[in-house]
Amino acid sequence: MDRLPVYRLVLLAVMSFLCFGCAGSGVQASLSGRYQDNIARYEEQQGQGVKLDQREYFLLCEAYSQVKNYVKIMACAQTFDGFDRIEPPLYQEDMYSDMHAATGEFWRAQAFLEIGKYKDVLAAVDRGLKRLGPASAFSGGNTSVALFRLLALRGMAQTQLKDMGAARQTLAEIQALRDL
Repeated sequence: MDRLPVYRLVLLAVMSFLCFGCAGSGVQASLSGRYQDNIARYEEQQGQGVKLDQREYFLLCEAYSQVKNYVKIMACAQTFDGFDRIEPPLYQEDMYSDMHAATGEFWRAQAFLEIGKYKDVLAAVDRGLKRLGPASAFSGGNTSVALFRLLALRGMAQTQLKDMGAARQTLAEIQALRDL
C-alpha cells in the first residue's frame, strides 16, 4: 500500500476523532487504504434510501478522490459543499469548519490537476480561497493546512500553464505560511 500523504492522514485523524457511530468503520477503511470498501458501503446505504451525514460524505468523497473516480468526486463534492459545518462541532470555536468549507474545492482542484484541466484548477482554488476567507493564513491549525494545499495546487497548475511569474508568487505565499 502506498503511504498516504500527511495532509490525508491529518484529515482522516480529525474525522476519526469526530466520528462516533456508523462512520467509524468507514474511517478505519480509509486509514487502511480500503477506499473501495467505503464506496461499496456508502453507495449501498444510499441505494437503500439512507441519507448520509457529513462525516460519511467526507469519507465517500475522499474514497472517490483516492480511486480517481473523477465523475463521482465532482458530484460528491457538490453534495459535501451543501453542509455548513461539521456537526456537532468539536469545540465551541470549531477550528475545523474553515478547512471543510474548502474541502470540496480542494477535491475538485486536485481532480482537475490530475486530468490536465489547469484553468479549472485555478477557478476551483480561487473558490476555495474565498471560502476560507482573507484571514485564513493567520488562523493556524487546519485552516493553514487547507490554505497550503490549495496554494500548492494553484502553483502546480500555474507551472503547467507556464505562468512562471504567477507560480513564483504562489511559491512566495506558501513560503510566507511557513514563516507564520
